[in-house]
Amino acid sequence: MFENQTKYILLLKTGKLFEHDMAINTLKEAGIPYREKDIRVGGINFIKGLAPGPGHWWAIEVPETIYEEAIKVIEQLPMERQIHPDVWGFGPKEQVKRYWKILAICFLTWSLLWFLIVFLEVVVSILLG
Repeated sequence: MFENQTKYILLLKTGKLFEHDMAINTLKEAGIPYREKDIRVGGINFIKGLAPGPGHWWAIEVPETIYEEAIKVIEQLPMERQIHPDVWGFGPKEQVKRYWKILAICFLTWSLLWFLIVFLEVVVSILLG
C-alpha cells in the first residue's frame, strides 16, 4: 500500500510571498513536482495564509530524486535561496518591527500582571483561610 512513498526535501523557505510564488511558477514551468507548506512558529498550517508576520514562512519541498535539478532552477531567480530565514524573514520596515515588539511587550506585561493578581488572590485566600 505504501511502497511508492516519495521522500521530499526542503528546497526553499521564505517569509516573502512574492518569492514563494516566483519559485512555484518557475518549478511549474520546468515541470518539477513540488509541495507547499505554510509554516508558523506554532507549527504547520495546511491552509495557505496571505498575511505575513513574524514567524510565518512559506516552504517548498521537492522529491529527493530531483532535488539537485530543482536547486539549479531556483538559483536562476533574482532572490537568495533560503532554508532557515529568521523570524523577520518577511522583510518588514523598522516601524513594523517596532510595532510587533511593542505588541509582544504589552502582551507579556499583561500576562505577568494577570498571573501576579491570581497568585496574590490564592495567597490571600490561604492566609485568610
